[in-house]
Amino acid sequence: MGDKKLGVQLWCARSKGVSLDPSKVRPVRYGFRKPSGGIWTSTFTPDKEFCSEWIEWVCREGLKEWATGNCVLVEPDEDERIYTIDSAEDLEKLYEKYPVVFNGIRDVNWPLVCRDFDAIHLTSRGQWCTRYKTPKYGHSLNLYGWDAESTFWCRPKFKIRPLPKDLRCKLTCEE
Repeated sequence: MGDKKLGVQLWCARSKGVSLDPSKVRPVRYGFRKPSGGIWTSTFTPDKEFCSEWIEWVCREGLKEWATGNCVLVEPDEDERIYTIDSAEDLEKLYEKYPVVFNGIRDVNWPLVCRDFDAIHLTSRGQWCTRYKTPKYGHSLNLYGWDAESTFWCRPKFKIRPLPKDLRCKLTCEE
């Protein structure tokens, strides 16, 4: 939980003509199982087949129109406050500190979490540990729908960098 440093992230637009503009980020709002607003990124993996686990997930799920190749690197600031979810227990701690009940279902109050943290990072391990249920709360508390390792930025605490010219990993689903 908590204060692990975050590596370089990859942000990709879902359309060709869009660029990342931190000044136009929508405010964080409650969303069932996952927050809305903010900015979503995934850890940059230049030495793997795909440039991020999110792009790999999109391609494997047949959602190739979401992998436009219109991407930039996001380099976290030194002083960012990241909440890392690497286990079911990490999610349970969030619920215990920031609870909300929506239509009778327990969930995390994401706008409250964002008062204390700049971003929430769901690791690959955490994604699988929290996908369907957490041990303490069962099916009523899970992160089904996050789908891949990812980071939700409550506020832009990063610098935007261009992709390297010699990039070998895939940004699209094309061969």
